[in-house]
Amino acid sequence: MNKYRKCLKLPSKISEYCTKFFKKQNIGITFKHTLLMMNVKISGTKASEFKPHWIKKIFYCLLISGFILGLSGGVIGYNILDGGVCECGLNNSEDACVDCNSTLNDAQCTNVFLNKSITNYNETCIYDYGNFNNKIFDCKGNTISGNISAEDISGIYLFEQSGNTIKNCVIQNFDYGINLYSASGNTLLNNTLNSGTYGIYMYTSADNNLTGNTLNMNLYGIYLESISIVKPSSNNLLRNNSMNNNTYNFNMDGYDISDYYQDIDTSNMVDGKPVYYLTDTTNAEIPGDAGFVGLISCDNITVKDLNLSKNFYGILLMNTTNSKIINNTVHSNEMGIYLENSPENKLVNNTMKGNTFNFNVLGSDVLHYQQDIDTSNTVEGKPIYYRTYNYSAEIPPDAGFVGLVSCKNITVENLNLSKNSQGILIVNTTNSSIFNNTVHSNIFGIFIYSSEDNEMRNNTMFNNLYNFNVVGSEVSYYHHDVDTTNMKIPLLSEVVALTYITNK
Repeated sequence: MNKYRKCLKLPSKISEYCTKFFKKQNIGITFKHTLLMMNVKISGTKASEFKPHWIKKIFYCLLISGFILGLSGGVIGYNILDGGVCECGLNNSEDACVDCNSTLNDAQCTNVFLNKSITNYNETCIYDYGNFNNKIFDCKGNTISGNISAEDISGIYLFEQSGNTIKNCVIQNFDYGINLYSASGNTLLNNTLNSGTYGIYMYTSADNNLTGNTLNMNLYGIYLESISIVKPSSNNLLRNNSMNNNTYNFNMDGYDISDYYQDIDTSNMVDGKPVYYLTDTTNAEIPGDAGFVGLISCDNITVKDLNLSKNFYGILLMNTTNSKIINNTVHSNEMGIYLENSPENKLVNNTMKGNTFNFNVLGSDVLHYQQDIDTSNTVEGKPIYYRTYNYSAEIPPDAGFVGLVSCKNITVENLNLSKNSQGILIVNTTNSSIFNNTVHSNIFGIFIYSSEDNEMRNNTMFNNLYNFNVVGSEVSYYHHDVDTTNMKIPLLSEVVALTYITNK
């Protein structure tokens, strides 16, 4: 017999007492009520099994329930059908989100479907109850709609939950459409996520399956992120996902190389163009229809003649070597061209513009900065000066980015440098002069790595995430002549003098 379970908003002790009693005796209760009258139908128990002494307990629970229901004007219900199938969000349910959470937390319900759409919800709707593991939640095409002005709320939120399938949901106007936090082994299938900050957001979440999802008009479409080496966001499977008209369609940001190992094929589309995400690939060329390019632990890959926009990275090279990036236009991304721990690549005639950070090169060793990058590459119409093994020279005044790698006696003077990973990058470089530059709106303003005996005078750094940075494994790498004519301007703060003192 079908049972229509009512989850009453009672004081905790009364609720626990009544719930245990009804469950033990297999009593299902249906309420039809007004402020002055409540009709009750009891089902699920045969008349021959009914015990007279139950009447007092049932009356006690119903009396308290009826009083509270009379004040609140409503109940929350869900149907328990056969074979672990349950439905929530019934037509007479006032709070379908609470209703569905109760259903998903019910051990009897393994396959839950949403009966009706939910609109204008101001909190997280579906979230991580303790029993929400190894469940199917099927919206049956119904919509869960939130309030985009409410911060940090999710349409569906799973924290450390696993084995669940979320499917056929239309979720819109939430900060996070579907939010997986340290949640692994889940499946997101045929969902549509619209008009939020993040469509699908996965943080330190591995081994999930994202198939057939559509993401429209979000700030970020799909976003995979991890900042922990202990819990990487790796080995997620992406198939047939369509990202359209998001500010940034496909996004990922990892702590370690393992975070970038994903199973992502060209069935995934960004604005109608396929995602090319290669891992452990050698001797290949990216086709001309690419909408996103990611090269993870690859060698000798050619990326040329592409127009790449509206993703977190335009072109991503992670632990990739000996590759050629030629004649591409990369615009309107968070990161334009991004190289990390990827030495010995060749960049020619690439145009980067309108990205939050146009050109980006990072490494954990001096060798990672060895690149072949000439001045045909431009950022915001200004050439990149990326000098390696250069001696006794001056950087021209039209520079848009300056990188000095294994150089000596170079002058960098009177430049305005912005919107890159570094304004001025100095690696394994000595006896160079950095004078009268304005460096702003970069990740790192002036970045000095494994270098010695450089001089800085009258440089102004502001609106960088990190204004002035010196990094090295030896004490000598911190020996530089930096006086108080150099100024850093923290955000929302007064100008302060930068003091750097070394004692040789």
